[in-house]
Amino acid sequence: MKKPNVDEHGVDIAEIMAVAEKIVDHTNQFQAKTVEQAGQIEGRVSVLEKEVSELKLGQ
Repeated sequence: MKKPNVDEHGVDIAEIMAVAEKIVDHTNQFQAKTVEQAGQIEGRVSVLEKEVSELKLGQ
C-alpha cells in the first residue's frame, strides 16, 4: 500500500513542498532587502554626485 504524500520513489512530497515554500520565503526576503539596499545606495550616489559637482564648480 502506498503512503499518502509519497511518490513512487519514496520521496515525501509534503516535505519537498515545505522546503520549496521556505526557499520562496527566503528568496522574497532577499529580494526585498536587496531592493531596499539598492535604494539606499542610489541615494548615497546622488549625494556624492552633488558633492563632486560642487567641488568642480569651486575650483
